[in-house]
Parts: sequence; C-alpha cells; structure tokens
Amino acid sequence: MSDNTTDESEHCQQAIVFRYVLGGKVFERFWGFFNPENQNAEGLAECITEQLKLVLHDDNEKLIAQTYDGAAAMSGESGGVQEILKKTYINAHFSNCYAHKLNLVIEKAASRNPQARIFFSSLAGVSAYFSKSSSRLAVLEEVSKKNPRDAVFLNNDEGLNNFIEIVRDKQNKLPSFDDEEYFPPQKMAKFCSRNNIIAAKEVYDIIVCQVEERFRLKNHMSVAKLFFPFMYNLSYSKNFLWIAIEETVKAYPMLNKQRLNTELHVLYKLPEFKRTVGLYKIYNLILDTGIQNSLTEVFSLLKIIITTPMPTAEPERCFSTLKRLKSFLRNSMGQDRLTALAMISIEKVMIEEIPDFNKKVIDKFVQLKNRRLEFNFK
Repeated sequence: MSDNTTDESEHCQQAIVFRYVLGGKVFERFWGFFNPENQNAEGLAECITEQLKLVLHDDNEKLIAQTYDGAAAMSGESGGVQEILKKTYINAHFSNCYAHKLNLVIEKAASRNPQARIFFSSLAGVSAYFSKSSSRLAVLEEVSKKNPRDAVFLNNDEGLNNFIEIVRDKQNKLPSFDDEEYFPPQKMAKFCSRNNIIAAKEVYDIIVCQVEERFRLKNHMSVAKLFFPFMYNLSYSKNFLWIAIEETVKAYPMLNKQRLNTELHVLYKLPEFKRTVGLYKIYNLILDTGIQNSLTEVFSLLKIIITTPMPTAEPERCFSTLKRLKSFLRNSMGQDRLTALAMISIEKVMIEEIPDFNKKVIDKFVQLKNRRLEFNFK
C-alpha cells in the first residue's frame, strides 16, 4: 500500500506500508517515508520498486497485491503506478481502495454534467452550514432520528444488485417527455426543463456504470466467491464452481487447478466449515484443526485473499504521525531521521517486543564514532 502527501516543507512524502500474513495473523507494517524525485507515475513507481527490491530481492512472484487511492497517477490503467509495477511483478494485482470507491462514483457522476456539478457544489455547502453551529447540528441529528434510512451495503453481489435496482427505480420514475398527462408542457416549463431531466437520467446511468465497474467482484477479486456461504451447497452450480476456479488459476497461476478443485469439494463437505462465515475465520479454523498440510492449495489461496489490502487507511494514519513529527518549528529534518522517528511512533508495539531493544540502540550509538565519554561499562 502506498499514498503520498505534502509535508510542512512542501516536500512530497510517499508512505509505503507492507501487509503480510505471519503465524496466522495479518500485519500491516509501516516501511518508511520517501521523497520521490518526480511526482508523476514513473517517479512514484521507481521509488516503490527500489524499496520492493530491498524486501523481495529477486523473488518477483511474491508480491501478490497492490492498493492505492483513485488518483490517476497511481491507479491509471495505462501508464499508472499499478500498471508499471505489474510489468515487473506479474502477480501484483491492483485493488482500488474501498474507502475511496463511493467517493469516486459520485465524483464521476458530478463531473460529466454541468447541472450535476453545480448541484453537488451547492450540496457541499450544506455540511459547512451545519458544522458551523452546534444548534443547527442538533436540529439535523433530531430530524435524522425521526427519518431513518435503510443502509445499502455493496460488499457482495446481492447488495450491489439491490443498490442498482434502487437507482434504476429512481431513474424510471423521472417524467417522460411523451407522457402529457403526468407532466404537461406548462408544468415542465415551471418546475424543470428538458435539459434537467436529461441531466438527471445521465447521472443515474453514470452511477450505475461506475458502481458496476468499481464494486463488482471481477478478475482477481472474484476468487473470494469460492468461500461465499452458498458455495457450500454443491448442488448450487457445479459449472459456476469450475468457472470460478478457472478465473482463480488465471489470476494466480502458481495454484494447481485440479488439486484446488478437489480440496474445495472436501472443504464444502466438512460440517464445521458450513457454520463458519468469513475468510479470516476459515483461515484460522484450518490452522486450529491442523489440516493446512492436506488443503495446501486452499490454504495458499486464503493467505493470498486475506493478504490483499482493501482500504489504504494505514498510509493515511501514517500522515497523522508525519504532521506531529515535522511541524513548522521542526521542518528541516532529514528523511532517515523522519522515517526512524515515525517507525518508533507507529510501530511501538512491535519495537516493545524486540528483546533488549534499548541496549542495542545504545550499543549502535556508541559504535557510530569515537566519543569522549565512555558509554560502555565493562
């Protein structure tokens, strides 16, 4: 995972975070802040590649995912960072940050039409109106309690289809130009124009297309369907299972297709797995039962899925530490010192687990150069 921001000195700071599985646990570790020479896609990709070589060495197949925000320089399909890295790390499938997806959908819908741009620009002022006054905010919260809205979740195909159905239903309720009884010409001139209706239908179409593109589980993301609850019923669709396996092996060629198919059939028949919902819970259950050596392909696939990061929240949290470390009064700090201080602050739990960490730091400090005082007591 990677993201970039501007520090107090107006320098670009690129944060790199690694996500991996070790001992049945998922870790997200801060790697460092870096100042790329160029802030275009090539410069950012070069900065990330240099750090990946230090970690992976020559094992280019070990990187199985990369996640960034929706910026064109990072997520662009032609010339973006993700496309440049994919040429070297063939298994590094790109996943757009889930925390930014809905925002990008609205942004695309608002940017394609002048009327929509004006509407959403005015809508942005509503939050400022309520945020400036505690009394106004209290009134808004009271109204929200009286008129609750049902939440729509887009984390699976069913929720996605429900959302698209709601949007299409709203679109179909828009007045038709041929329906004189429902919307006579004189009322059309009074309440809205023909252009406004066209703009509204266009926005609905863009929202549906963008939601389909960004939230539908496809390509390498579709492998998660193999562990959805309905798959435990083999009578659901054996053809669908085989298609999903084909897509999985295409995305991750290191897996054995025939062995994966056999292991999945064994997995679906185990009663304890039918009661387990969630990829991480299934992964831990395999570890607890000790059958990871028997279901090697399934176990490897689960590790790949849970290692794939969905949001880029960890790099965003690193920027909060950056603001505390590099302030207006302390803005001439070098990159090595900045990364070291950020590592101590962000990964303090990991540092506390290192045995004799303080003693090792003192010994390192003493060995840097000859000093007048004796810090080592023999």
